[in-house]
Amino acid sequence: GAARALGSRRLRVGPLGSAGTPPRLAGDPAPTPSSPALAPARTRTRTRTRTRTQNPNPDPSPIARAPAPAPPRPDASAATMDAAEMSARFQAAFVSEDAKIAAVHAAGLVALWGFLTLIFKAGFAKYPELHKKAAYFAYLTTAMVPIVVLSVAGFYAMDNLTRDSTSQMRLLEEAPGAITACRMQITYQIFSLTAAAIHGAPINTIEMIMHHIGAGLIGFLSLAPYVQTYAVFYGGFVELSNIPLTYIDICKHWPYLRKAYPTFHDVNRIVFAFVFVVLRNVMWPYYTCKLGYDLYMLKDSLPYSVIGGTMFCMISLTALQFIWGKLIIGMAVRSIKGLSGGGDKKKREEKAAAKKDS
Repeated sequence: GAARALGSRRLRVGPLGSAGTPPRLAGDPAPTPSSPALAPARTRTRTRTRTRTQNPNPDPSPIARAPAPAPPRPDASAATMDAAEMSARFQAAFVSEDAKIAAVHAAGLVALWGFLTLIFKAGFAKYPELHKKAAYFAYLTTAMVPIVVLSVAGFYAMDNLTRDSTSQMRLLEEAPGAITACRMQITYQIFSLTAAAIHGAPINTIEMIMHHIGAGLIGFLSLAPYVQTYAVFYGGFVELSNIPLTYIDICKHWPYLRKAYPTFHDVNRIVFAFVFVVLRNVMWPYYTCKLGYDLYMLKDSLPYSVIGGTMFCMISLTALQFIWGKLIIGMAVRSIKGLSGGGDKKKREEKAAAKKDS
């Protein structure tokens, strides 16, 4: 019966490779995309698509996410520099555009110093002792320009010392905002050396000349760039202590101010001692240790002469800060005792004289 029912209808088998497709009899219409023959395949496709697109957890927990690979350490791949390469780098800094700008600014300070000297001489015409020191007072006044600029520029660039960075970045790369402090430090030292050569005492002592030469050289080398991150502190923000020191120097050569305003003089000395100790006896050695660590991390990338020379300078300057700090703390103690005795220096002197007479 089945053979007769199929009579003239022969069974057609699909081509090889179409397994899973239901057999089609002769005379049946060809399957269309909407025919049930393809429905199972489409259904499976939709199911897979829904599985891919409908993520039940679009924001997987940190445990489910794979940890991000650690960034490479720049220090480990730092390029090695020999002495010749570092020397060429330093020599280029001396003739750089920034060095030329610093020299022009120094010439401007020298001109300002001469102009203020004429003004002070005219103002002190009736006071022979002050008239003789007009050039010195003009020098201290002119020096306040780079001191204030260095203090402000260094303060705003101090974030270079706190942001996340590497030893190579801190020693061998430019630091944002540091170039202003580097240039002004060169300007300041060129001006100071010029003034010392022209004016003489009391600003031409051997200690001051060596200090100006050393600080100026460090300023030039920082343009390489080299230790720019630390330059914002050593040659910038640390100059803040020189602001109250300038008034102390003025009072040494103008005793009238000290006698007329003894309380202000003592308070200024206490403020100077506090700022000096914080900047130069606390922060200074801390950054010196940090600089030493960075030099150690790059010991295979820098010439030993550069590492040794840098550490020698920094250790020597750090020791000098502690020597000065001891003297300044003693000065502050005397000022505190003076303020606790009444604050009026004239009364204190009268008291001492009366005690001596008795």
